[in-house]
Amino acid sequence: MVHYAHLAILTALVVGGCASDVAGSQGGSGGSGAGGSGGESSCPATPDLEGFVMGTGEHCFEPIEEGSVLPLYAGPQGGYHVWLAIGCTDCGPSVDVEWFAIDPATGEMLEGALFSEQIVDLEGVWPHATGLIVAMPGDQFDTVTTPPPPAGTRFILHARTWSGPAYEMNVEVEIGALEMWDPCQMEPDHPLCNTL
Repeated sequence: MVHYAHLAILTALVVGGCASDVAGSQGGSGGSGAGGSGGESSCPATPDLEGFVMGTGEHCFEPIEEGSVLPLYAGPQGGYHVWLAIGCTDCGPSVDVEWFAIDPATGEMLEGALFSEQIVDLEGVWPHATGLIVAMPGDQFDTVTTPPPPAGTRFILHARTWSGPAYEMNVEVEIGALEMWDPCQMEPDHPLCNTL
C-alpha cells in the first residue's frame, strides 16, 4: 500500500529544494541537491577534481571509490535508496544524467531497482549536485516477498551524461547498514510535514 501523504512530502522536499549549500573547494558557496539550495552548511570542502566524478551524500558531496560502503536508506514512501552525488567541471551549469544500480554478476540493472534520468543543476566553485536518489530493490510494506538487499551486497553505481561532454562512470560499492530517512527531519516546519 502506498502512503500518498508521505509520497507528497518526499516529492515536495526532494524536488522542491531541501538540500543545503556546500562549501566549495576554494572557499566559496557550493552545491545544492537535485532541486535547490538551503542555508549555511557544515559540509567539508568539495574535492578539486577535473571532469566527471561520482560520489554520495544527501547534502554534502562525499567521494566514493571501488569498495566504498554506502548506507541503505528506508524512506517514508516504503522504498529503499542510496544517495548519489555528482561533480562535473566541464558540463556547464546543468547536465542531463542517468543513474541506476547494476548487478555485478549480470551486468544488467539490479532486479527491482529503478532507472533515473534528470537534468541536474550543478552549483558551486567546484560544480556538483547532491541528494540524487538511487532507487534500490525492496518494499518496506512487504519485506517477506520483496526484502531490501542485505548489508554486504555489492552493486555497481552507474551514471552517464547525455548532455555536454560524454561521460560514463561505474563504481562497484557495497551496501552498508540500514538507516531510516525522514525528509521532515531536515525541514520540520515545511507545511507538508505538519499535515500528518
